[in-house]
Amino acid sequence: VGCICPVDRAGKLCDDVRRLRCEVEMVTPRRRCPADDDEAAELAGAAGYDAVLDGDPPCLWFGSRDVVKVEVAMRCGFYDPLQVVAPSNNSETQAAIDQALSGDGPMTPRGFEYWLAVNSSSWEPGNYNDAGAFALSSDPKMEFLLRPVNWDRMFSDFSLRQTVALDDPAYFTGARLIEFELDLSNIASNPSYSPMGRAYFELRPATSSFVVFDGANSVERVLIDFDDFVPKERVDNFWTAWKISMVSVVAVLALIAVLIIATYAMIRKRRSDDEKVRALMEGTMTFEELFSDNGAEQQPAEKKRGIFSGFSKKD
Repeated sequence: VGCICPVDRAGKLCDDVRRLRCEVEMVTPRRRCPADDDEAAELAGAAGYDAVLDGDPPCLWFGSRDVVKVEVAMRCGFYDPLQVVAPSNNSETQAAIDQALSGDGPMTPRGFEYWLAVNSSSWEPGNYNDAGAFALSSDPKMEFLLRPVNWDRMFSDFSLRQTVALDDPAYFTGARLIEFELDLSNIASNPSYSPMGRAYFELRPATSSFVVFDGANSVERVLIDFDDFVPKERVDNFWTAWKISMVSVVAVLALIAVLIIATYAMIRKRRSDDEKVRALMEGTMTFEELFSDNGAEQQPAEKKRGIFSGFSKKD
């Protein structure tokens, strides 16, 4: 027969935790989209929104310094099919099983006590693949996450996230709303979070091994547009890159020219010095001429006196 398990457990020894699927809905702030609201349509038109070309419409407008109250309703149920207890050939055993399965009230389905239990008569599981009550034996120690997305580091930046501990059973049935207070100034001031004046948020249960995210309603995706955003003047990237490249090329050529001129000047000076030393050794220039202001000017050979000119070849 196997064990009779609490409704949130499965397996012969009740050691398998039944997974959850939760539907999330943002209640506050309320979206006002151009297709349904004339004022929203006017704002969208003033911002240049094109319903054909521009994707998701702007439905939430706020100032970049606003503090926004966010309220979320979450409703959970079982994702895994309900465990079926095989019938017993023993009538007394089967009677005990039936009594245990029926329980004796909404807080004790299958005869167990739970941290959270919803009677099947009042619970509408919808698409949760569960024909019975929804119940949790203990606090699952889950958190709910509000996360602004950094488009430069989509999967690694959680610095502005907020979490709420789901420590009340009412959070799982939607009877209690999950609340956040969102300061938009930190987001609007950082282009990585709000490129072109639009910020993207995700509202969902924090990742857990027994929570399944498999539907469109498992995560609430929110877009906020800033009504005081002023776009910067558009710059043509091609021409900007071309101008930068040309300036760089001119700078490099100028540096090369300076180096060539400096090298040529050094070579010419060294050659001039070598010629002076040669003239001094050959006797075509005196020390007086070498150190005089006119020493750099080469005199005609017949007019110059050598340092040994006072001696003849005979001497």
